[in-house]
Amino acid sequence: MLAGLAAVNDAPEPAHDRTPPAWRIAALAALAAGAAMGAAVARQPARRVAAAGTLGVIASAGVAAAGARRARRARRGTAAGPGAGLPRITVVVAARDEVEALPALVRDLGRQDHRDADGTAWFDLVVVDDRSVDGTADAVRAAAVEAGVAGVTTVVRRPPGAEPDGKGAALAAVPDDAVRGAAMLVLDADARLGPDVVRRVAERVAAGEEAFTARRRVAGTGWAAALQDGEQVLDAWLQGVRSALGGSAELRGNGMVVATHRLRAAGGWRAGTLTEDLDLSTRLALAGARVGVADDVEVWEASTATLRAFGRQRLRWAEGSARRHLELAPAVVRAAGLRPAVVRAAGLRPAARADLLLAPGVLVAPVAVLAAVVAGVARRRPGAAAALVASCGASAALLSGMALRDASRPRPGGRVGPPLLALAEGAYLLHWLVAAPAGLAAVALRPGRVRFARTRERRLPGAVAGFGPAADGRSAAAPAAR
Repeated sequence: MLAGLAAVNDAPEPAHDRTPPAWRIAALAALAAGAAMGAAVARQPARRVAAAGTLGVIASAGVAAAGARRARRARRGTAAGPGAGLPRITVVVAARDEVEALPALVRDLGRQDHRDADGTAWFDLVVVDDRSVDGTADAVRAAAVEAGVAGVTTVVRRPPGAEPDGKGAALAAVPDDAVRGAAMLVLDADARLGPDVVRRVAERVAAGEEAFTARRRVAGTGWAAALQDGEQVLDAWLQGVRSALGGSAELRGNGMVVATHRLRAAGGWRAGTLTEDLDLSTRLALAGARVGVADDVEVWEASTATLRAFGRQRLRWAEGSARRHLELAPAVVRAAGLRPAVVRAAGLRPAARADLLLAPGVLVAPVAVLAAVVAGVARRRPGAAAALVASCGASAALLSGMALRDASRPRPGGRVGPPLLALAEGAYLLHWLVAAPAGLAAVALRPGRVRFARTRERRLPGAVAGFGPAADGRSAAAPAAR
């Protein structure tokens, strides 16, 4: 019965995660440019900044509304439906010291309805035991037997001391022969699924979609979980708008799906990245692949349980995004039109080229806003900075309201109404005005090798979203294994 539970040992990989000097220089230049722009804004009359901010809010809402209308039309025209002959899917989970969370996910996978004619699971489960010291592999084996998926489960082991650190390295450790599906569905260890998720993924793959990301949802009660969930709803909505307007949406680490042939053509997962999802998203876009959003596929995950865990998570996301842009900037510039042959070969349309060029602007814009605040306070004339921050919060609140209305999916156990939640989201999302510059500063100034700061303190999802009984929602702090 345990024949399918193979264990694969990988040799330690060389450490190659130091920050190149060119990246540090570019990060410092971005910080300096943002600071200069912010100082210039702080010197402007507050009324002028408020007027410009109001126009910006209206413009962003108008563009987003147009994109949302296109996305809705596209969903009506291309909705996947059930049918025979759906492809096999390979589910991959990178797990480090996840003995508390992972068995619940394995049980969810055992309830999946994506099966062949004789009822056998028509998917594979590959769990990368990434240097765990808490018995994660044994817990997976036991849960797989209990869930009836032992025959399709493989445990890939990265031994203690293997380098580099991070989820990208764990995913890169999956052997080619373990990936038998037409597409790979990547989940976090704390993910929770409804019984139809893998089948819905297979339907989209059968319909020709080569790369897409599920709608991430954050489980739990209270304001902290509600705000984190609202942020994910807004993010998925904006990614759908981005795709509908001709750009390429970005994968998100929990619930990303990539066709196997597309993944291999892009060079696979790259070890040493802080945000493997963003790195692959840009590489796929450079190759002319479109990343979409699967509105009918929801993957639930844990909320952070402490402010410290929240801060570490946001800093990692921000720094990983900055590193992705800095590393791939030369390829982006080439693909944006300086080399027409590259553009023609990749099949990049004008909107996709513009999307690639404008995306790095997220590195500088938050720096400019934060610098305006600092300069305004220093000059004791904070009016212009206050107007700028208010416009950022108003834009976030307005877009959140639009996203929540479109999503129309209530949170299990949630008691916060959409209008109030949208207003709260506008204030909550202002934390990125600090997190994004901090991530850029980490690239520029932090010495030594880069470590993957995983989120340890979480509130594991319980029985929500119709995926059955599981963990009781208590906080989980994975033991240190560094």
